[in-house]
Amino acid sequence: MAVLIIGQGLSGSIMAYTCWQNKIPFKIIDNNSPFSASKIATGLFNPIVFKRITESWLASEVLPFLKKFYQDFEQEFSSSILNYKPLKRIIKTEGEQKQWEIICSQANSLDIFLIDKIIHQDDANAPLGYVLIATGYVLVQDFLSQFKDILLQNNLLTQEEFEYNHLLINADNIVYKEVVFSQIIFCEGWKAIDNPYFKFLPFFCSKGEHIEIQTDQLDANYIVSNGVHILPLSATNYIVGSTYKWEDLNNTPTEYAENFFSEKLKNICSTYKVIKHEAAVRPTVRHRRPFVGKHPIYNNVYILNGFGSKTTSLAPFFAQELLNNILFNTPILADVEIAKYYH
Repeated sequence: MAVLIIGQGLSGSIMAYTCWQNKIPFKIIDNNSPFSASKIATGLFNPIVFKRITESWLASEVLPFLKKFYQDFEQEFSSSILNYKPLKRIIKTEGEQKQWEIICSQANSLDIFLIDKIIHQDDANAPLGYVLIATGYVLVQDFLSQFKDILLQNNLLTQEEFEYNHLLINADNIVYKEVVFSQIIFCEGWKAIDNPYFKFLPFFCSKGEHIEIQTDQLDANYIVSNGVHILPLSATNYIVGSTYKWEDLNNTPTEYAENFFSEKLKNICSTYKVIKHEAAVRPTVRHRRPFVGKHPIYNNVYILNGFGSKTTSLAPFFAQELLNNILFNTPILADVEIAKYYH
């Protein structure tokens, strides 16, 4: 058994390391594009949907899985990519304040994600207070570059465009450029919209932008959520992101995003220098559930995609679920299984 994985972005790398951990032979083909969403991903994992103040989908299941996955990588390759840091959620409205007062005053499902059940009032930039969430982030670019080096050293990565017309699908295997594999798993990001085998999937891709700023007015001990997320890279450097736009799907930074970030930052950081502004297209889905599973006709053709901004947290869990499906025919969670879209 040998698996062919298409794409060495975040989903593809997570799928490949899952195969590595399970001692499943694999090969990756990746076009080494500098403009993928993975290469500018912040890596934040957040267990709470602040818009509704509810647990993020599957958070209590995927976060322990996430922790083990990235810690296993760190231990195996002497790496340091997983960072736990409290998130300071700045309360923005009186309505939100009342919701948090209720949550902090009684037992509920969010308790496991709260550092303490207190609305803190010691920040002048948060007149309505703030709450502290147990969260963190993965250094995605470090993970991707370190794993890329490992793949190249082991002759497991070919850097070229994948050509669909060279793929032959048989009943019990697939053949690509005369090399036989047992399965193929597509992890192409938003470029999956051009994949002839998965055109039936309803991708609803979005453009995201973020900036890197330099300032001495923020506390690097916290991630801050104030309509945007502000992640500390060092004592003076921070990533601020991100935007969502469903048109103008390209990698060009916009003035709209500059103005958006300026507006969000003005109340908590009056002086800063923008040192980087990046944009990319995410493989998002309108109903916010990824696409995981086997093609409804071709038994050896699979997909792992559509995680949007949640790839860091969701992909390790679903990569293992997909591999279990391939190896043991275990069912894939109905919310993400793709057969229902095929007509």
